[in-house]
Amino acid sequence: MKDLRKFEENPKKLFWMSVLYNLSALTAVITLFYFYRGLNLAQISFLGAIVSLLIILLEIPTGMLSDIIGRKKTIILGLFSLILYGLIYLFAHNFFTFVVGIMFFAIAMALFSGCITAMVYDSLKIIKKEETAKKHLGNLRSAWVIGAVFIPPLASYIAKDLLNYQFMILLGINLIGYILALIIAFTLQEPGISKKEGKKFSLLKESFHQLMFNKSLLKLSFNQGLSFAGILIFLSLLWQPYFQKSGIPIEFFGWIFAVSNILLFFLYRNVAHIEKYLGFKNTAFFTSFFPGIFFILMALFTNLYLAILGLFISNILLQVRDPLFTDYKNQHIKSYSRATVFSIISMFYSLIVIIIQPIIGVLADKNLSYAFIVLGIILIINPIIFKLKEQDIKLKRIK
Repeated sequence: MKDLRKFEENPKKLFWMSVLYNLSALTAVITLFYFYRGLNLAQISFLGAIVSLLIILLEIPTGMLSDIIGRKKTIILGLFSLILYGLIYLFAHNFFTFVVGIMFFAIAMALFSGCITAMVYDSLKIIKKEETAKKHLGNLRSAWVIGAVFIPPLASYIAKDLLNYQFMILLGINLIGYILALIIAFTLQEPGISKKEGKKFSLLKESFHQLMFNKSLLKLSFNQGLSFAGILIFLSLLWQPYFQKSGIPIEFFGWIFAVSNILLFFLYRNVAHIEKYLGFKNTAFFTSFFPGIFFILMALFTNLYLAILGLFISNILLQVRDPLFTDYKNQHIKSYSRATVFSIISMFYSLIVIIIQPIIGVLADKNLSYAFIVLGIILIINPIIFKLKEQDIKLKRIK
């Protein structure tokens, strides 16, 4: 009974751990930070491409590592990598040093990919509460934005003059969060993973088989993957230059971003109710289509109100779909290979990003509007090409 209680505590601990390692104090001024340290938009986009390339190379090995050595040890390794990333960024002042630092960030993301959600799902299976997965996954995603609610206003105020010591303070906040998250990670209870079924095939072969021969899982993965690329590129490259172009003072960046994340937080916490009200098909369609429309509008017009509304629409809608897609993908995947399958899916996501992000970065350097148009078209056609049907999402949970 004591062990079962520990498993029940895992989602709560993972929630607070995720809050701490996602403080992201630089988020509100990250592009301006890179500018200050001597990078341009093309180089920033290449950093993103490097992350994606490394994740492609590391996703499967780290997913298999999680299924072999356990979720807890994998998470701990990821947090150590984040600490190294934060330390290197403190002193990075050229592209090549940033490449070294971003490599450790990519290692951490690859280690976390699929592993954290797999630990939530496997812990719930042990205590026989899988039906609450959507709620807990929504809560986990809400943890990612808590820091983005409280930190960006402070961060944009601290860095309002864009001076080096101000950026150092923000990097220090991130490092403190990584260290506290590591302390929590050591208290997690490792869920046991059955290996019986996995003996029929190698873990990697079986994981690829589960993905490649399941049309619904493939459709869910590509639909989510394009929206993932859209929000990643928008937040890392486009919104801050567009805000500057719209005449919004830098000290307000964090406040506006924080308000959008407050709304996202509450939507994450109620994602099951949103799905119940709108239906999954409508939710999946409009959460990609509407941001695409707004990106087209932002390409055509430069306006303060459109800038704020565009950030709200894209940041909220493109991210709120994640726990829904994750829950349904989990239902298609067997426990013993869950982290490996999710790592393969994340590898596909990274491949999408590595193709699209450098193109968007080069276009943005030439003309910001070109970048918004291309990204908008991708998001508009995404739910049309990868249209979901009832049979893609209504199935019995598997072991």
